[in-house]
Amino acid sequence: MLCASELRFAWGKGGLELVRLAVDAGYAGLAVGPGCSQRDLAPLVAEAVGAGLRVPLLAAPLGDRILPPGRRLPHLAGLDDRDERLSALRLVEDTWAAASPLGAAFFTLECGAVELHGDPRTIAYRFARRELDEDEPGERQWRAVLAQRRALSPMVVDACREFLDRLLPRAEAAGLELGLQLTGPWGVPTPREADALLDEYRGGPLGLVWDEARMQALAAAGVGPSTERRQRLARATRVLRCSEAVGLETGFAPGLGDPDGTGTLDLGASTSTSTSTSTSALGPAWAVVGGRSDTTLEEIIRARTEVASRLPGSLSGRAPG
Repeated sequence: MLCASELRFAWGKGGLELVRLAVDAGYAGLAVGPGCSQRDLAPLVAEAVGAGLRVPLLAAPLGDRILPPGRRLPHLAGLDDRDERLSALRLVEDTWAAASPLGAAFFTLECGAVELHGDPRTIAYRFARRELDEDEPGERQWRAVLAQRRALSPMVVDACREFLDRLLPRAEAAGLELGLQLTGPWGVPTPREADALLDEYRGGPLGLVWDEARMQALAAAGVGPSTERRQRLARATRVLRCSEAVGLETGFAPGLGDPDGTGTLDLGASTSTSTSTSTSALGPAWAVVGGRSDTTLEEIIRARTEVASRLPGSLSGRAPG
């Protein structure tokens, strides 16, 4: 089980506080998120290894330095700018070059975002007021957002194919594994898109990152994956991101949200012997406990204990991932 870096890390100032937190809370290692820069990796990994922690899981791409306020990294699946997509590809490969000698073998791909007419904050506000229900004031707006996202889906899948065609052969040659992170309408890819891509690239080093809070929020909004799709995605999942949602707001540590079970992965499906659309029917390799930076040590320890109680085998202890 890994401690997510967003819980404690002052980018550009080293990772001593994060390492101490992971050790004190009993984690086996760290999962480095997209806020890190390539320059942070070597000192962070050195501190972690010195404390007996592993760092097997990193986001990609990472920037070569900390970004100034108001700037973002290029998107792998940027729909309107091929130069942006190529820049993101180069950053992924630079991230691999910086991280692979440090022992990282699994990279979660930060694919990007999709611009839609509806503001997610407005949708969340209307959801909280129950205005997305049938015949309520926000229903038409929400339906329009979903229709626009469905119309963009072929372009999104094509953009994903573009970077996967380049990255997967290189990852396989280097002994690396990649993970697509399931998102909602404003992100890439949605569960439906990920399902299609996994089927298309089955046999390659491609798996999924299942985010419990995001899946909980999608189900609450009425757009969660079907039971059949959940089972297929479960068999492709290699990383469980363990966090919780409150309404449509995600990112709460386990025990601090409002879980209803809709975001929880069926681990029985991930170990099924039936034909899988993914590269692996091995089931999850890592559980990553995430949350917000103001989560206390006591809350993080309780989160680890709670997650461990529902995980099988080595995922529940401080065994190598």
